[in-house]
Amino acid sequence: MKRNCCNNCMECEMLIEDESIVVIKQHGLSESRRFIPAVKCMKFGQYASSIDALPKSDILDNMFWE
Repeated sequence: MKRNCCNNCMECEMLIEDESIVVIKQHGLSESRRFIPAVKCMKFGQYASSIDALPKSDILDNMFWE
């Protein structure tokens, strides 16, 4: 996908560093949650586990079911 992005996330004002990705695992009627530290691009809405991976990330949601 072609986007108008500078690919310099460290200098971008749309970067949020204190986000987390939640991985939810279902155990019958109960569930367990695991939080993974992440960063978010506010311009395109994508998440990644590191700033270097953010420009090429395809993750658009911060919650995943296992």
